[in-house]
Amino acid sequence: MSNENFPQPMDIDDIIKTNDENENYKNSCQILLLYLGRYLTEKEEENVLSKNEKDKTAFFCFKKSAKLGSNEGLFRLGCCYLYGVGIEKNCQKALEYFEKKRLTKDEHKT
Repeated sequence: MSNENFPQPMDIDDIIKTNDENENYKNSCQILLLYLGRYLTEKEEENVLSKNEKDKTAFFCFKKSAKLGSNEGLFRLGCCYLYGVGIEKNCQKALEYFEKKRLTKDEHKT
């Protein structure tokens, strides 16, 4: 079977830029990235990815989700920095992301 019928892969940033004006699409991307990141960090069974690869991919997913405005993405990104999941431990960065989450949550209350 030829690959000519399949679309070429796109970078997540390109996909988001292409659909930037579509808020539902942006929200769907946030949710998808969060679920993928959570799946990779919460499941212990073996698969094709090593623990290190799973952690790095989860970090990437949480970072993109946070960039899209997800409060949970900000929190989980802070946790990645706090515990060194997919990135070197950095308590200062962790606090920065926890603070961003807190401020974002406060903004939504008003």
